[in-house]
Amino acid sequence: MPEILNNAVPTQNGALNMTRLAIIFSLLFVTPAWAESRPDYVNYEHYKTLKESDPDALGLYLKGIFEGTTWHNTWAEVTKKGFKLYCITDRLPPNTILEKAIETAYSADPEESADTPLPLLGIHGLTLLYPCD
Repeated sequence: MPEILNNAVPTQNGALNMTRLAIIFSLLFVTPAWAESRPDYVNYEHYKTLKESDPDALGLYLKGIFEGTTWHNTWAEVTKKGFKLYCITDRLPPNTILEKAIETAYSADPEESADTPLPLLGIHGLTLLYPCD
């Protein structure tokens, strides 16, 4: 029997070590249920919340997404092995472009987009706004 369970058996007077029993219960039942209820990624709802509560953190996150897609486009152009995801024509700051793309993708299909990871939503919006001909 695992050590943690040894300490959860009744003592001589019949009392249980309730703290250890509560920890075991939490680990076995509560934690997995809570983990399944929270996505491990930023979706549109989180994006809107962060936009209000922590715009600096959101800006850094968007910058990372945009840099990743830009590196993909650069790789596709230089190696001729892939295709560019989008071809930007605007002279706007990168985060403004990506926010515009996220809003465009969300507006195109709000129900489907609500739980889509933000990077995918951004890429989809970039392909809608700035298709390569």
